[in-house]
Amino acid sequence: MAMLEVEIDIDAPAYNGLTLGEVQLEDYTRTERLTATMDGTTFLLTLSWNQRSATWQISIFTSQEEPIRLGVLAAVNAPIFRAVQDSRLPKGQIWIQDIEGGSAEAGREDLGKRVRIFYLPAADMLEVVA
Repeated sequence: MAMLEVEIDIDAPAYNGLTLGEVQLEDYTRTERLTATMDGTTFLLTLSWNQRSATWQISIFTSQEEPIRLGVLAAVNAPIFRAVQDSRLPKGQIWIQDIEGGSAEAGREDLGKRVRIFYLPAADMLEVVA
């Protein structure tokens, strides 16, 4: 499995009025590991295609490769780890978003194209909640 270094771009354009960092993926159709720094902490992310369920799954690890959460469905238009209580998770929220406004789940060749991965920093989450 190749290691792809990714720095989440916190200066990405706003989406629906929110400043979101976007994980840039190109031609992403196989399992790869991404290194991403979110709110100053480095994490390893693994996105993998589950052939049987025809869905993408995301796993997150500490920078020391300790698993935090494994095999979570990468559901479109929703925060990924919203139901997980673990202090090691990023302080903000990782989203899988259909940038065309649709609601269909990501197909094998949709990540990095129609469906993108965003990170909402913790400071911006406070603005959304307020």
